[in-house]
Amino acid sequence: APPTCLNCPAGGVCRGGADVSFALGRWTVAPAGVPDDGAEAGMYVLRACPAGQSLVNSVRGKFSHDLQTCRACTSSQYVIDSTLGNISCKTCPAGAVCVGGLLTAPRVNGSVWVPDLSRGVYVLT
Repeated sequence: APPTCLNCPAGGVCRGGADVSFALGRWTVAPAGVPDDGAEAGMYVLRACPAGQSLVNSVRGKFSHDLQTCRACTSSQYVIDSTLGNISCKTCPAGAVCVGGLLTAPRVNGSVWVPDLSRGVYVLT
């Protein structure tokens, strides 16, 4: 069967066929014969965003080719890992300083914030 034409991914510049370039994020092409989180072979998949931006490539856990994007956190938010699609921007904890979507420092000297990737938040230890 002939290949199916797809919408140009958000953030992509499509010049026809497979001639696609991206200004933001790290993208790969889903391989044939390998399950890839719902992406079909030949689809472009957003794999990582710049630090401080959350990766959006699914809706309720299901891959969405057309909705893939990097979403910048606000000045009062952070994202713990810009390569995981299930982690969104979170509100900066009262005891920390967040800049550019990153938790950068504790407000109280000697306090330690540790990432909890299962919940996508930092916890005070």
